Amino acid sequence: MRKVAWSRLTILRVIGISLLIMVMIGWWFKKDPALIGKFQKLVSPSDTVAPRKWVLESRKLYTMCGHTVSKRTEYQLEKPFKSVIVNHSRQIVKENDGLYVYYEENQDLCDSCLKNQFLGIEGQRIAVYRGTPDKPGPIMEKIALNLNKLPEAEIEDLKKGIPFKDGKEKLHLLEGLNGLSAE
Repeated sequence: MRKVAWSRLTILRVIGISLLIMVMIGWWFKKDPALIGKFQKLVSPSDTVAPRKWVLESRKLYTMCGHTVSKRTEYQLEKPFKSVIVNHSRQIVKENDGLYVYYEENQDLCDSCLKNQFLGIEGQRIAVYRGTPDKPGPIMEKIALNLNKLPEAEIEDLKKGIPFKDGKEKLHLLEGLNGLSAE
């Protein structure tokens, strides 16, 4: 009988200590709610670990216009990624864990510079640029036209850049500017 009373007393002590510990942990979490997240990471770390990805970024420099075009490819599996790395190992540089960069030079204009042109100002002349006004490429032609005689609105438009589609539209714009400068 005495043994039963002693084991009941031990069980009550264990329950009491457990309740005290639970109350203290609850108070601790209430005091600092960020601890709940830390506790979850300790208890179940597999839920917080993201699957590994391998990233290959291709950076192509177009030397005629100076523009760089980047393209990112993510690989979920290591085997296809490794096959690309092995085939181009001389041009690929490891930037950091999981990011590799493939550098390439192209002796040409980028697609934007091939497709687009605009009129702008270079010094005291009108220039025909490749590219777009927000991403200008090289100057293809300079046109002798007296900018001092142009109205301020046209000069501002030229500073911003005036895009055109083809040679016919370019000639039409230049004739209009020439007519304004002759006035």
